[in-house]
Amino acid sequence: MGPEHTTVTYPLDGLAQLYLEQRKYAKAEALLQRALNIREQQLGPEHPETAEIIHNFALLQERQGNALEAHSLYDRALAIRIRVYGAHHPKTIETRKVLIALLYKKGQHEEAAQLEAAQSAKGLDEEDQKTRPEE
Repeated sequence: MGPEHTTVTYPLDGLAQLYLEQRKYAKAEALLQRALNIREQQLGPEHPETAEIIHNFALLQERQGNALEAHSLYDRALAIRIRVYGAHHPKTIETRKVLIALLYKKGQHEEAAQLEAAQSAKGLDEEDQKTRPEE
């Protein structure tokens, strides 16, 4: 294992979350960017573990007041999670909820309501549930 192995991304992400809570945004951003680069290179841009970093990067952008960038990143993470896990997986719901809240803050009530409707939609068919990876 070397400095570009995916296992390195877990402590990078963890430390970035600590810096985020401490409002040390520049340090958090540098760590998240490194983790994102590694995961995109090693796992691919559509991998669920890449989506986790994208989601966390969106949180950082939102905390810094970069609503447009946060929105774009949440959209990207949500699309990956829907594709990989399905619409009703806890990870998908997590991203959708924070995106809904952001949309309401931005005054985009119609788009937020559409996402809420998707959040409330019931049931995936059983075959669809069986083919989704668990996390």
